[in-house]
Amino acid sequence: MKKNAASRFGVLLFTLLFIFLQPNINCSNGKDKDAGNKGRSNPVDQADENAGIRWALSAPDQIIASEVKMQPGAMEVPDVDMNHLEKADMKTGEYVFSSGASGLEKLEPGSFVFFRNHSVRQILSAERAGGKVVVKTEKCKFTDVFSDAHLHFKEHYDWKDNS
Repeated sequence: MKKNAASRFGVLLFTLLFIFLQPNINCSNGKDKDAGNKGRSNPVDQADENAGIRWALSAPDQIIASEVKMQPGAMEVPDVDMNHLEKADMKTGEYVFSSGASGLEKLEPGSFVFFRNHSVRQILSAERAGGKVVVKTEKCKFTDVFSDAHLHFKEHYDWKDNS
């Protein structure tokens, strides 16, 4: 009888240790395009620690992995340029980037853009002004930018309550 209880205790202890001490699993496909971000555990939050603006990811809407296909003609502003984001006013649609952001002033009015790890917007204008790159945008639909998307959230996300 004592042997059976000790055996059960050992199995229970092993199971608890296995559940609570799991290693951090990276969901990326192994094709890291940005060599400066190697060793990061979150495949979505790849921004540089020195980025001007940082938003802390929070559950339940923290994306742990994603597979997306963009609409033809839609563009993505990569992490390299997003690290230069200094101001984003979602009400007025004005995004201000430092002068180190390359090529953003070439965004065409009317085009749809995915600002990586931030938002999807339609471009109204983009220009260099006072040593900054100022991009004026307006709201657009998720489907204006992405033709197919599979997002994997940290916790269940209830889309019915999405304001």
